[in-house]
Amino acid sequence: MTGGLIGGEFERAAIVGVAQLENAALKEAVKALCWKEEDAAREYLGKSGSNREFWRLINGDDRAIVIIYDDVERPENARYASITKMLLKAGISVPRIYADIKEHKILVMEDVGRDSLETLMAKSAPNALKLYKSVVRELAKFHLQGTQAALEKDAPELEMSFDSNLYKWEHELFEKYMAGEYFGFDKLPDDVAAELKSVATDLERTRPVLVHRDFQSTNVLVKGEDSFAFIDYQGCRLGSAAYDLASLLYDPYVEIGEKERNLLLKEYVHAAPELGDVVKVFHKAAVQRLVQALGAYGRLASVGKTGFLKYVPRALDNLLLAADEADLDAVGAFAEELIARENMRPKA
Repeated sequence: MTGGLIGGEFERAAIVGVAQLENAALKEAVKALCWKEEDAAREYLGKSGSNREFWRLINGDDRAIVIIYDDVERPENARYASITKMLLKAGISVPRIYADIKEHKILVMEDVGRDSLETLMAKSAPNALKLYKSVVRELAKFHLQGTQAALEKDAPELEMSFDSNLYKWEHELFEKYMAGEYFGFDKLPDDVAAELKSVATDLERTRPVLVHRDFQSTNVLVKGEDSFAFIDYQGCRLGSAAYDLASLLYDPYVEIGEKERNLLLKEYVHAAPELGDVVKVFHKAAVQRLVQALGAYGRLASVGKTGFLKYVPRALDNLLLAADEADLDAVGAFAEELIARENMRPKA
């Protein structure tokens, strides 16, 4: 939840010629593309929570995205290129790599456009449900074919697999930044903590597959009527397929009705029947993911990024829905308490 395009909001700036700038990284990118500096323009797209800076390069009708990254605090950023190559080889829809300039920590990639699933949903696009079905089928491919690729001998290094420690870390993130700093609780109620621990246990028992880890609407960029690409998968690892699916279908950035959510869940199972056990833990996975997301919103707000707090109400509503479906009474009651406290906040 700390990758690029969180919330789908990138800072926009005027388009300026590259030759007019003293930006060595962009000049290296232009050189790698075999463009002339005097012909190229740039547009600053913003920074992400994962220590990356994004630019769009423009040369006539040609476009490219430049990612300037830090791999000291965020070593996974250095693996983006190798993971992209792995996913492309597996037939997954991700942006192509034009240049990997490791010595300058620069990645030049295909520009797959400005629209994401989130922005399309905000526009009430008539083809949104059809597109979601295609995305869900592609996610099934990511989990199946991506896993095969990730287990090959020459596969790139991935982040540590989901385990009890990582699930516990997500619970602690929620406890500290959302329940604690934002809502004023000293700690999670014991019965809530116990139910969350049981959720982690159930997720650990599912078949491990390659998971995106941050599979939300902002991380699916739409290129056309039925054309899209996944982004921000540098944190991918082995874990429960249900975590990704729940991340998308209980995404706080967009509103998905229960009927549509169930249709998309069935679409996934139809595309990957061998992963049908996701149905058993789907709502528990949603609880896990929403707890993580709420914790991330609280942490980001604590460092001044308060814009993420606007997603708290829907995330809490979704947490209540998922907890009820999963028969997690303590989590559901706690969600109701947090919703009541949020509703009492003075409106900006």
